[in-house]
Amino acid sequence: MYKVVIVEDEPWALIGITKTFKWGEMGFEVIAQSTSAREAIDIIHKKSPDVVFTDIRMPQMSGIELMRKIRSECMDIEFVIISGFAEFEYAREAITLGAFEYCLKPISQESANSILSRLAIHIENKRDKRDIELFDTLVLRNDNARIEPYAIGLPCKNTYYQGISVIGMGDMQGQGGIDLPESVDSLRMKLGKRKYFYIANVDHDLYSTIKPNDVMNGYIGLSGLAEGLQSFRKLFIEADKAATANFMFCRPGIYRYSKAKTDVLNKKLGEIFANIRNPDTAPDGYGLRNFNEIFEAENACIDAAVYFWNQISSYLKRNDDYLELHGQLEFLDYEDLPDRFANAAAMLQYLESMVKSCTYEIKNERDNKVYNENFKKLLEYIDMNYIQKLQLKDLAEMFYLNPNYCCYLFKNILQKSFSEYLTDKRMTKACDFLKDVKLPISEVAVRAGYSDYYYFNKTFKKQFGYTPLQYRQRQQ
Repeated sequence: MYKVVIVEDEPWALIGITKTFKWGEMGFEVIAQSTSAREAIDIIHKKSPDVVFTDIRMPQMSGIELMRKIRSECMDIEFVIISGFAEFEYAREAITLGAFEYCLKPISQESANSILSRLAIHIENKRDKRDIELFDTLVLRNDNARIEPYAIGLPCKNTYYQGISVIGMGDMQGQGGIDLPESVDSLRMKLGKRKYFYIANVDHDLYSTIKPNDVMNGYIGLSGLAEGLQSFRKLFIEADKAATANFMFCRPGIYRYSKAKTDVLNKKLGEIFANIRNPDTAPDGYGLRNFNEIFEAENACIDAAVYFWNQISSYLKRNDDYLELHGQLEFLDYEDLPDRFANAAAMLQYLESMVKSCTYEIKNERDNKVYNENFKKLLEYIDMNYIQKLQLKDLAEMFYLNPNYCCYLFKNILQKSFSEYLTDKRMTKACDFLKDVKLPISEVAVRAGYSDYYYFNKTFKKQFGYTPLQYRQRQQ
């Protein structure tokens, strides 16, 4: 709910404003009312509202003077100026001071609804921008400058910090997804409609005390504990990996970060590599179908899937005579796998298909370098549907092409892999969307095909050398 303070010296007018606007229905809550602008200053300092509705002509201090006072203190608060007089000078000064709206009494129901609707969008976009900038400063920063808690609005009463990543299965309606204990101070950053990141100042691990709120249906990931303020990036990555349990298990819940148990995984990988070397005696699936044995029994974090993928990719690259056909076997990080596959089971299925292709003789079709019509249609489909989760195996089947032959065409005709082609397409679109400064960067990420802002930011920076926020600033 967006917090509202109303300032009006006439009690009857105060009642009229309160009743005219549909506060609750439009997502607003009136937290205080005052008939004195001077009294309102103390209220604003204590309650930090999102918006102040104020009359202009009031004794002792006018609404314009109230606005000027708050602006001088650099408080990020919106003002809606209400006046009973159509005076140009008032309107001009209100606009100069950055008032969101200047309106005349009496206010119609239609105008009131319009003001609140536009105000909600404006405040939400402003919050999104602020959260993205804060996230960039705390998590994506490259320098080692010390961060002071008070400078970012985070009290430092307890010894430790813990990161909490929340990934919803649907829109969390701006409510953040979780309820923290009242004794815990935290800083919340919205990274999209379905993702939030918290930094909590704690004296113990929150795993047993954290609770999803009523709108939450998704995954909550907790990092380990850290003492230093320089650890925000580490806290985010650990929490984010834990929350990516949606990729591992597809069971909503609360998850802790845990490192990959490489000794257990290496034992299983040894069996798979032996099966690849001896395909005639290998079981169906080469040992890649038993998801429980590989991940479930260990309650593995996504780090285990990353390790598993990269180890098999490395093995196939070293031992496959047709390496040029496996552009899909590049090394991946934890953000890449959920973008490539629906879940860990789908990843294992894909690896199985790659292993099979390495154990049979490649057909003569591989040597066919003709840029056929089906491949052209496949590219056109990607260009039109880049926002979707696309997999080469599915696209090849859709356009009646051998998946390995598709890899060959991408590499030898376009001089890039399928994933590189898709990323280039998405990045080009992202640059176009970023030119519209009214579009929140988190929304740009979604329109460019990335549901995860952090992954979008990382991919964009890898592609261009600077973040989406920096790119937008360079364009202005």
